[in-house]
Amino acid sequence: MPLHRGWNIFPDALPCWPARTIAELVTRHGGNFQNTERLLDLGCGCGRIIRHMPAHSAAALYRVDYNPRLVRWCAQNLPGTFARNQLTPPLDFPDSHFDAVWLLSVFTHLRLETQNQWLAELARVVRPGGTVIVTFHDETHPGQGLVGLTSEALYQ
Repeated sequence: MPLHRGWNIFPDALPCWPARTIAELVTRHGGNFQNTERLLDLGCGCGRIIRHMPAHSAAALYRVDYNPRLVRWCAQNLPGTFARNQLTPPLDFPDSHFDAVWLLSVFTHLRLETQNQWLAELARVVRPGGTVIVTFHDETHPGQGLVGLTSEALYQ
């Protein structure tokens, strides 16, 4: 049974702007996204971003997530290589393996000490000159007003 009823319309229902934005960021910061060989989505969840990457790159796609149920679902429903990571490093990849890695809002859920461990691990698995994109949200996220939240409401 799918995790989300109607999941098969999900890829077409959402714009692929996050994938396009990642491609643009890699290129803007000196990479050639169209010629990347290996890409990693760390914290891929249901694959909502990396499923759009084939439109931007012919690279081999790797997806890793902490949630075994999501990894299993992705492996059954999406192409590519899926693996489960632990809460702390290491990843089961060789040094300098990836051209680009992204973690969208993964650090939002981690303590500072764990974030620092992951930063060291990312430096290990990304090739020299590669790109790492990390985002996180906190209580002053600029988009929170778009959904009707205030910083004060988060503490109530």
